[in-house]
Amino acid sequence: MSINISDLTTALSKVEHIHKVQLENVHQFFKSNETFSVQAFSQIVATDSIDERFKAIDKEFALLGDAKTYLLEASYLVA
Repeated sequence: MSINISDLTTALSKVEHIHKVQLENVHQFFKSNETFSVQAFSQIVATDSIDERFKAIDKEFALLGDAKTYLLEASYLVA
């Protein structure tokens, strides 16, 4: 499956809506690091295990702190 930045932002927006949160720092990170974000998510969604996905998100997106659990949810919406 091929993922693009629009897929990521759409999935993130759905997570924001569900949880009634704003993750502007994540949107900014995706915009500033588009190629990295798409490549990282492509690898993450290829993993079936929720634990492995979270470990990968924790490693690749360590700078995003509390948003990592939201990224885990978004990874299932992108896939």
